[in-house]
Amino acid sequence: MEVTTIASLGAMFAGFTTLTIALHHWQKTCSRQQNEIRRLAESRSNLARKFVRQLRQARLYTHLEEEYCLRLAKATDIKKLTIKKDVRRHVEDVLADGTRRNGRYVTESGIQNQIDSVREMGFEVEGETVIETMNHGSYQRAAVAA
Repeated sequence: MEVTTIASLGAMFAGFTTLTIALHHWQKTCSRQQNEIRRLAESRSNLARKFVRQLRQARLYTHLEEEYCLRLAKATDIKKLTIKKDVRRHVEDVLADGTRRNGRYVTESGIQNQIDSVREMGFEVEGETVIETMNHGSYQRAAVAA
């Protein structure tokens, strides 16, 4: 009877030890994964904020370009569109690195379309404020379902 009791206690001790090691490993693994998920969600939010800020800068530069071309056209009595195209060509030639105007980002409708695509990714865009409205897990499920 003593041998059976000692063997049973030894088996229980081995089982608890194995369970403790497994739970410790599971906690460590889950903790790393949760930290990585939080880090990726934060990175995603930062990228959305930067993208929206760049779109707002593109909007500002578009309006500055239009104002500049309008004033130049008034000063030189030439059509506005011709001046605008010439200014763009001149700037593209000065850059000389292959940079070309991308109409999708420099027109008001293109900028609005890009901001709407950020909204579709699960962000609320209000002025300079960009807030994630849906959590990463539901976005991932929506992406898989699509």
